[in-house]
Amino acid sequence: MSASRDERLAAALAIKKLDGFTEQIVTVVEDVDGVPIHVDEIYQQTVVFLPEAFGVTEADIEAAELIESAAEQESE
Repeated sequence: MSASRDERLAAALAIKKLDGFTEQIVTVVEDVDGVPIHVDEIYQQTVVFLPEAFGVTEADIEAAELIESAAEQESE
């Protein structure tokens, strides 16, 4: 079963908030007692938001953000 348009849009909005977020990942090799022996790997990953990966357009995202913003202002 595929996600509905609203579900895809909600997922896209959530990921867009992370656009550009970078996290550094470090893998450390430990001995059997859990003592670090050496760093095996260091790399960074960055979130890149691509609306088309969710089957939505940039215009869909902008409209959803306006609705979300208006709902937040109304609740205040």
